Amino acid sequence: MNLFEYQGKELYKKFSIPTPKSTFIKSKSELQSDHGLSYPLVVKAQVQVGGRGKAGGIKVANNDAELDQFIDDILGMDIKGHLVESLLIEEASEIISEYYISFTLDRSEKKYLMMLSSKGGMDIEEVAENSPDDLIKHYISPSVGLDDSDIEHAITNAKLDFAYKDQLIEIISKLYSLFADNDCDLVEVNPLAITSKGVSALDSKVSLDVNAEYRHEEFKEFEKDEGVYNDEILNNCNNLKGYNVWPEKYKILDFIEKVVFHQEEPFGSSSILAQWKVMEIAKDKNVTVLLDGQGADEYL
Repeated sequence: MNLFEYQGKELYKKFSIPTPKSTFIKSKSELQSDHGLSYPLVVKAQVQVGGRGKAGGIKVANNDAELDQFIDDILGMDIKGHLVESLLIEEASEIISEYYISFTLDRSEKKYLMMLSSKGGMDIEEVAENSPDDLIKHYISPSVGLDDSDIEHAITNAKLDFAYKDQLIEIISKLYSLFADNDCDLVEVNPLAITSKGVSALDSKVSLDVNAEYRHEEFKEFEKDEGVYNDEILNNCNNLKGYNVWPEKYKILDFIEKVVFHQEEPFGSSSILAQWKVMEIAKDKNVTVLLDGQGADEYL
């Protein structure tokens, strides 16, 4: 389950991870005149797709008039087929340096993987391809965890500003706790920035493992927006009919048994359940299948 930026930053607050002061709105009327934010303000489209800035979905307002105009400009925009229906408005940061950090699960190694780079604020795939030495990888045993000495070693290897070592260690440790404690598939911050006020997480990309929902009642709040997002995609695809499938929990074991029997071997990824269900629907309904996204919850 991929979260919107504002949702990821709500999780940041629960773990005391520094991030700019902000407010979330779905319409201009929701923005209070005494919103308490200080200019300049960054108006950010809330869509689950890259390239918001180049598409005009991120703008900096220096006064009330610009803020009012940019809200009108961005709400309702179409960014790569994604309708902008909400905005995150946050205080702009005076950036000194931009870094990249992410936590994910490397299934082949059966370990967590932390990636850290001094080249943040850009496409990390380009960094990996053109400057692989600038992307530091550190594997973490889930049973051991990540300690301060591991983080300090990674900071040194990534050539981050050592003057901010203590702040970097603290925020990276909290990001790891968020990742592990919430059973996340991914936590990515690009950029993790050195600002005039210290180290701050300026962006948020968080993906939750829906298979761990039984341990996290709070996931249900995020699911509401996930359903809206899927409906939005369907509404933007001409002549495409969607089938929402929410299998009852008692049927899951029978479903898994069917898939395992068909595969004739164990499987390590829960995404195969979604793939199987999509194909089952396609066969029954005689439909054309569109596969999109990176996670099991994004198969349409």
